[in-house]
Amino acid sequence: SLQGAVDQLQMAHSILMERDNDPRTWDMVSEELAATLLILGVRRRKTLLGGGENPIMAQAVRLTPGEECSVVECMEQSLNIYKALGNEKQTAAVHYQLALFYK
Repeated sequence: SLQGAVDQLQMAHSILMERDNDPRTWDMVSEELAATLLILGVRRRKTLLGGGENPIMAQAVRLTPGEECSVVECMEQSLNIYKALGNEKQTAAVHYQLALFYK
């Protein structure tokens, strides 16, 4: 499952402890973690709001705070990782996915 992959990647980060110990491996794990979190957020959005790429804001309003958080939290974690890595293309992609959620 995607959540299982996120858990394993976060465990890899905790084992490495910090980027300075092995920058190449840290960055590789970070890229995979960010991508997995983004995919998880997008899938949750589609599950909660339907398969369309352009959810209606009225649908988002009907989400419980927990449901909204389950989508936004994944995407925001992904966004923070991509920003820390300086990956502007993927940072923009996450902003786009967040925009689709709030549209």
